[in-house]
Amino acid sequence: RVLLRLGLVDSERVVLLKGRAAAEVDASDEVLVAELLYRGFFNELSPAAAAAVCSCLVAADMEKIKRPQTPLPALQPPLATLREVATEVARVYTDAGIATDEAEYVQRFDSGMVNMVHAWCEGATFAELCDSCELFEGSIIRAIRRLSELLDELKSAAKAMGNDELFSKLEESCRLLRRDIVFA
Repeated sequence: RVLLRLGLVDSERVVLLKGRAAAEVDASDEVLVAELLYRGFFNELSPAAAAAVCSCLVAADMEKIKRPQTPLPALQPPLATLREVATEVARVYTDAGIATDEAEYVQRFDSGMVNMVHAWCEGATFAELCDSCELFEGSIIRAIRRLSELLDELKSAAKAMGNDELFSKLEESCRLLRRDIVFA
């Protein structure tokens, strides 16, 4: 019922294009990611901002930053949108009879790493990243590598959707992210 209601399959349970895009995603919640992709969530973001906001989508698998900084002003509107869409998806799950704690579901997409990832994509050194948060170096590297995997999956989803512009933006996000000691 969730897939039908969100348009990933049709009434005959045939997988639609949106469903194919969701199938490309393994590193995050594929239903939420597909919803974001089809709403054009990434279209107006810069490549650095897209990578930064995507860090929320892999946050559930990562160590949390204990005292995160307030997200940069430019990142606050997309983060609010991400939380709104996550809330809607959680409600669809609940309406379909899948026990979902809405607040807990939305909290999985923690924004603690957005400033760090944005700074990295803008050219900050690894030492500056380490100084900006209390995570161990290995945790920072693991987080950025996991984010890189998600960006590759998003590129595949964009390709499945036929969205070449988004594919190019995500390709640039990957280029900004994959550098220095993190990918040595």
